[in-house]
Amino acid sequence: MGCGTGRLTLKLAGKVDHIVGIDPSPQRIEVAHRKLTKMDLGNVVFELGSSDDIGRYGEDIFDIVYLNAVFHWINDEEEALDNIYQVLKPGGKLGICTGDKDHPFTEKVISNEVLRRAGIIDEDGDFSAPVNTVELDPLLRKSSFRVIEIKRKKIQDILIRLLSAWNTSKRVPLGIFGATFRYQ
Repeated sequence: MGCGTGRLTLKLAGKVDHIVGIDPSPQRIEVAHRKLTKMDLGNVVFELGSSDDIGRYGEDIFDIVYLNAVFHWINDEEEALDNIYQVLKPGGKLGICTGDKDHPFTEKVISNEVLRRAGIIDEDGDFSAPVNTVELDPLLRKSSFRVIEIKRKKIQDILIRLLSAWNTSKRVPLGIFGATFRYQ
């Protein structure tokens, strides 16, 4: 979810039977489609969409839903998690890789300062709404997820673990803010 221009989706395509990348931006989906046409991949689909309409796929459809640098852009996090829970198969996994508001990364600090100076956000404002580990846990539990792990991690470790999860039958925790899975 939030596949952007499809870079990560396309990298994972060779590791899975089928993968769907969705993003709310028509421009990003168009770029993803252009990349896909240059490759011979019959197991990849890119579609316009978001957490608001992911339910269109039906219930118990996906083994994994992964949000990479997306969660902090979602307006109604509870509704998004409820929708994701519905599309996950029993035992399915949700991986969230997002910034931690208690430990903002340099790019975020700089972008917020630029937006403040441009008058787009106020002095205490933030263009996105990141959560911290304390806030994420109850959000996930309220949507019926069982939390496996929530902890800060380096981005390169997350991607290695994500790829490992698709290379083996063993499913591993994902994301800066952990992996969760649905009760069976």
